[in-house]
Formats: sequence, C-alpha cells, structure tokens
Amino acid sequence: MVPLAVTSTNAMIKRLGGKRWRALHRLAYVAAIAGVLHYYMQVKADVRQPLVFATVLVVLLGWRLMEYWRQKKPANPPVPRPLSGRPPL
Repeated sequence: MVPLAVTSTNAMIKRLGGKRWRALHRLAYVAAIAGVLHYYMQVKADVRQPLVFATVLVVLLGWRLMEYWRQKKPANPPVPRPLSGRPPL
C-alpha cells in the first residue's frame, strides 16, 4: 500500500503515465482481496470477523464495479441506419 500512497500525487501520475499509474492502482484491489484471504486463513476457531471483512470488501468492490459499468455506458446510443438509401419497412 506504500507504493499506492507514494504515487497518488499529480506529479507522480504525470511521471508514470496514465496507463501505468492505473495498472499500479488496480493492484490495490488484489492486495485487499489477498489481505482478507490471508486473514481468513490465519484464524482457526472463530471466522466471523474475517467473514465480516470479506463481506465489506465484496460490497465495496461490487459498488466500484457498478460505478465502472455505469460510466462505460454511452449517454446516447447511436441509432442504426439502414444500409440502403430507402427507409426500413
């Protein structure tokens, strides 16, 4: 998580470039999943707390995924035009 914090400034974003910066910051999702999985595997008797953490992570990542999909949709989808010059029947 330290590289994530160090590269969050505007100067570092410009220095790394947009694509590399985005790839690095997407590793935060992998780190969060690995952290929850590691914590679950560490606990032997009472797994309620790791399951709560996993539930919170699933909710947050699900919300992030929904926001991503919502931003990807075009505002005005293109209207299909007929191939020939005459109007469709």
